[in-house]
Amino acid sequence: MLRLERETGRMADYPIRSAKTTIEYAPVPLADGGTLALPINSEVNTCTPPGDYCSAGLVKFTDWHRFRATANIVANPEH
Repeated sequence: MLRLERETGRMADYPIRSAKTTIEYAPVPLADGGTLALPINSEVNTCTPPGDYCSAGLVKFTDWHRFRATANIVANPEH
């Protein structure tokens, strides 16, 4: 998958009349030598009444790093 698009139909009875989200993916080289398909750009468009005032938000994803963590789940049946 290199692109994800989501779009609503026309929503007459809601404060937001329409919304569209697009996320672009690409193979991203990581510092440890690996490569992952990660989001690189995103755009969100929303339209609201009156007059269908529309706005757009643009996001650029950069400097991806691999994150590792450990977790311990401790069950305490006495509490």
